[in-house]
Amino acid sequence: MAPSLFSFIVLITLFSTLALSHDLKHHHIATKNHLKSLKFTLYLHETINKTAYFVVKGVAGPTGITKTSNSFGSLVVYQDPLTETPDPTSKVLGHVEGLATTSSFTGERTTCVSRMTLNIKGYKGELLNVETGYYNQVSELPFVGGTGDFRFAQGYIISTLFDLRGEGACYKTDFVIYWPPYAHLAN
Repeated sequence: MAPSLFSFIVLITLFSTLALSHDLKHHHIATKNHLKSLKFTLYLHETINKTAYFVVKGVAGPTGITKTSNSFGSLVVYQDPLTETPDPTSKVLGHVEGLATTSSFTGERTTCVSRMTLNIKGYKGELLNVETGYYNQVSELPFVGGTGDFRFAQGYIISTLFDLRGEGACYKTDFVIYWPPYAHLAN
């Protein structure tokens, strides 16, 4: 009888230790330092009347319509390519489709809703942005959702005006994407 009681106590202790270690591992994975992440840079090329079109021209402001400003209240729809390098003829790795309303009287700030379709580094899907960006200032643009490999993704883009030479504007877009620990359960 004594050996079976001893075996029972050892088994209870062993199972308790295993259950406790499982809980500790789960909490450890959920910390910020262990989120799956992806960082990369692409270049967005926008050209009025080629990749971006006015639907409504707003109220004329102090700067008028330039490569870095639009009239207040202007509504623009766009489908801009995202390329691997600043060269507009470089490999296209995605597109940005959306609409933007110029939301400042100076014409330099815009409120946008956009969908970014990407096929990069083995990841394929879309990211949805709702943002307020600046034509000629560094802008932080958050993601509010994603599809495909970007399902449950969180993160942001840092967009910087890169080049105004030529017929359009080129923006450097630094992507920072994180997936929460539960994202893998969706696949």
